[in-house]
Amino acid sequence: MNKQENGTPEPKKEEDKTSENVDKENKTPKNEDESKKVKEYKERMKHHQKKQKELEEEVANLKSKLPDNMDKSNVVENNKEDDVDHIIDIQEAIDGLDRREISHLKTLSKAKGKSLTETREDEDFKLWQKARQEQVEKETQTPEPDTRQAPSKKGFKDWTREDMERASDDERLEFLNWRKQQPPGEAPF
Repeated sequence: MNKQENGTPEPKKEEDKTSENVDKENKTPKNEDESKKVKEYKERMKHHQKKQKELEEEVANLKSKLPDNMDKSNVVENNKEDDVDHIIDIQEAIDGLDRREISHLKTLSKAKGKSLTETREDEDFKLWQKARQEQVEKETQTPEPDTRQAPSKKGFKDWTREDMERASDDERLEFLNWRKQQPPGEAPF
């Protein structure tokens, strides 16, 4: 270590580390291991580029095989969700439908390869929707079963504890008011 005139050690000059490992004339790595790694990476990169081209050709081939009646606008690389017109079309197609109808519309649309608007105008969807609306109407018109029995026709004097349990709140109140008016011993239970 060389000392400067004032006595402090002279800082070490850092040599270019890459210059040690690279032949200056050929600019190739001197170290054989590094050379092998570079070759490996280049081979991998070529393999992946070749594979990517094959896949792109396969996608193009599959797109060309799509049926003519299928809406090919569904098979687009860019994301249509950002397209404002597409969003408005979807909103118009599902306007007035409940969740189950929307789900069925989406399923039919995908199965037939048509847009939501076209599928909503389709006879299959209209028929299904009509049948579903009739079913919902029928279910709402049918009253829920009442667990209570019809009020008994017998007078309060003949009531039993079972009649009291089966009676509605209004009938119980009537019975209690009637019972208060009866002389002791004449009212049941």
